[in-house]
Amino acid sequence: MICRRRFNWNSPLFYATLIGFAGVYGLALARLSLLNACLLVFFSLVGLGTLIEPLVGLLASLFLGILWAWLRAELPAVPPLIAMPVLALTLAAWLMRGAARRKIRLYTPPSFFPLALFIGVALYSLWDGVELPVYGLPELLKWLQILALFWLVVDHVNAQLLPWLIGGLLLIGGFQAAVGLWQFGLRGTGPDHFTILGGRFYRAYGTFEQPNPYAGYLGLVFPLGVGLLAHWSVGWLRVSLLDERRPTCAGRRISTCAGRRISTCGLGSAAHPASRRNPCRARVDSARL
Repeated sequence: MICRRRFNWNSPLFYATLIGFAGVYGLALARLSLLNACLLVFFSLVGLGTLIEPLVGLLASLFLGILWAWLRAELPAVPPLIAMPVLALTLAAWLMRGAARRKIRLYTPPSFFPLALFIGVALYSLWDGVELPVYGLPELLKWLQILALFWLVVDHVNAQLLPWLIGGLLLIGGFQAAVGLWQFGLRGTGPDHFTILGGRFYRAYGTFEQPNPYAGYLGLVFPLGVGLLAHWSVGWLRVSLLDERRPTCAGRRISTCAGRRISTCGLGSAAHPASRRNPCRARVDSARL
């Protein structure tokens, strides 16, 4: 209760701090180069969005992680491992959410055990390895990050966030596919050792700088898109078939009801010959029947 009274969103101290932060931020944007200013704005938005929703940081880290090779080749001024701080912030935001609700849930679905077994075997393979800080430990750290992301997705991503996660994965894959299409035939130039079909086209490599891992990445994203498209197609066909059947059923019901009424009126008229001279009586008699 005391902490709630001390902290007030409408207090002058909060507004003064906010104005001071905005001033320092604007001064930094004015002093930095265009590239660094864009990076500052991007990471500020990603950091704020990650603190609000960890899924933002997850998708941002997945997008930045596959830019590692391209950043090393094209933008040496930018640290290639820029996805690591975003991933660390994402995991921290997820853990803080769990600490706030006083419950951090680490689920173990069936797919967890093969992944844990693989990481255990990889850990055993590091025994008496050569240059572990350069090769072995960084690769093991990557698999431990995959395990941490596995727990994050299982715990945090619910039915409401799942479409956003799938949409983000497909959007990142679509971006890589567009880059590969441009490299394949639209650009017109490329590395000489990637030429195919008599030099008319080039092997696509995306931001991986290598065709093989790029093809493997697209091979993982493509089934996801095809499965989602097939799911939508089946749902659309079901809705279309139901829409086609509904008017037929309705027409049958209308014709059946009309037939019953006509036959009832006919029976009433046949049972009471006087109804030909008195239609009102025929209606009453048919209603009684």
